Amino acid sequence: LCVAGQKEMNLCKQITLDQINKLKPLGRLKFLKIQNFQKEGKGEILWSFYKKDFIIRQSLSLPQ
Repeated sequence: LCVAGQKEMNLCKQITLDQINKLKPLGRLKFLKIQNFQKEGKGEILWSFYKKDFIIRQSLSLPQ
């Protein structure tokens, strides 16, 4: 949503990292990627939890 709101990418990454850091007792962030293409934003997180890795992907498309 941050990216879709056309906010600066570094600000969006920092907001996302701050939110993820609240979940540290539940695992560890290994990778974060945020992309923005016109009306579509995509994010990918690689999360490690009890020695297992999970990929979380989210896409957001806004009406044209």
